[in-house]
Amino acid sequence: MIALASSFELEPIAAAVRFWCRRRRLPATVATAPYGQLAEAVLDPGSVLRSARPGAVNALLMRPEDQLRVHEGELGRLRSEPEALAAAAARLDALASSLIATVTDDRTWVLALLPAPADVEEPLRRFGAEQRSTLARRLAGRKAIVTLDVERLPARYGVDVVHEPYGDAAAHRPFTAEYCVALGTEVARIAAARLLPPRKAIVLDCDDTLWAGACGEDGLERIRVTPGHRALQEAMLAQQAAGRLLCVASRNAEADVRRAFASLEMPLRFDDLAAHRIGWGAKSQSLRSLAAQLRLGLDSFVLVDDDPAQCEEVRTHCSEVEVVQLPREPRAFAAALDRAWCFDVASVTEEDRLRSARYRVARERSRQIAAAADPEAFLRGLEIVVEIAPLTPADHARAAQLTQRTNQFNLDARRRSEGELAAVLRTPGCEGHAVRVRDRLGDYGFVGLLVTRAAGTRLEVDTFLMSCRVLDRRVEAEMLRWLGERAIERGLETIELPLRRTERNVPAQRFVAAVGGPLLAAADVAACVERTLPRAAVGG
Repeated sequence: MIALASSFELEPIAAAVRFWCRRRRLPATVATAPYGQLAEAVLDPGSVLRSARPGAVNALLMRPEDQLRVHEGELGRLRSEPEALAAAAARLDALASSLIATVTDDRTWVLALLPAPADVEEPLRRFGAEQRSTLARRLAGRKAIVTLDVERLPARYGVDVVHEPYGDAAAHRPFTAEYCVALGTEVARIAAARLLPPRKAIVLDCDDTLWAGACGEDGLERIRVTPGHRALQEAMLAQQAAGRLLCVASRNAEADVRRAFASLEMPLRFDDLAAHRIGWGAKSQSLRSLAAQLRLGLDSFVLVDDDPAQCEEVRTHCSEVEVVQLPREPRAFAAALDRAWCFDVASVTEEDRLRSARYRVARERSRQIAAAADPEAFLRGLEIVVEIAPLTPADHARAAQLTQRTNQFNLDARRRSEGELAAVLRTPGCEGHAVRVRDRLGDYGFVGLLVTRAAGTRLEVDTFLMSCRVLDRRVEAEMLRWLGERAIERGLETIELPLRRTERNVPAQRFVAAVGGPLLAAADVAACVERTLPRAAVGG
């Protein structure tokens, strides 16, 4: 659910949120608090803000000056007497205290401290500025609260006029239609970043995207990196730091592209790339090949390209890929990237920061395995170690991220926000465990998740998943071995795996079939695993 409450009439904003929920297929309904009942929505356990399920996005849209509003007939005005200002400040202080006490990490709370009315008199302007500063300071640093950057909205969405004085006075609709759409869009974007699976890989064109000119035709002496191209590269490196993989797909000779990367003074280096496809095939073929190499679905990819024909070819043949077509003028690149929802990031974990480096290590592992005369012996020689330990609160963000990102080996394929996962883990008898893997070449990191609960004589497995980075390392069998030992320790007789078939989780389906189905006798698990995975292959 996306729930909205405001200190003014918010229906035009809610309408924009509903539009984007339909357009972007967000798995959420939109609910609004009654007009002007912001404080009540924060305080009342039955309000749309408080009664929403874990994982909901709550948006609070507030003008401090609205606490001073009085009605005279059909028109509204703001009082500026000292006693009115003091009473309004006290109400806002109480609201902030209530919000601090109410906010929980199982929901996202979006706070928008909206601009003062146009042509407001000086005492009211000072009051509003002081209250915005006080509220922002009191609510800062709380993980669950996202403060919406209202100052950048007009430039981001091309809004020329923010305020609607007559609408404010007559109907308490203080903002223009364009600004309401911008507000609703921003709220929907924040919700989308939390409710939709993130894109994992960005594929960049080269000529007229990373640099101006064609490296094969113009030669190194005539291609250049303009400020617009530099801004694009810096934005892509920021995306890499947030956990996205960077790739290149270019219709060029590979030698020409490598020379351009080596010769041009630019932020992005060839070594920053997780993978590349450089040649004369169609871009859609390059994307499919990259998806196979990285073990990602096409719906995990974003293509950034300046060529309308190439963009349309990918839209036609790889419709799952998000295509960001750059404008003709490089100076407009930054604004185009800022408007693209696919680059929004809800949170960044330590695993995100290390992802690109770990993919480079994985690429070297794969190369060595492919070159080995005996791949099975090479795998044993990797000295794989699987560690399974209880989830800590610090692990919750990454654990939730795994449920959103993992497709191929995810037995139940259920997506959960951090708040939803936290709510599940609070269920009596429920336990979560993180699976970390390393070998002699490096650390794979936190790549698997197990969530279980005891029910009678059964160990019910709510979540059993692992990243595609450790597919073909037999980690899944070690996870099952651990579940068997856990069940026996607790005197449980059976293990129930949560298989839900999807188009994407075929490896998980094959695993469940190989071990004999979703319902296993705990006493038989060790022998079953030994048949599929000799203990010498991995360590615990």
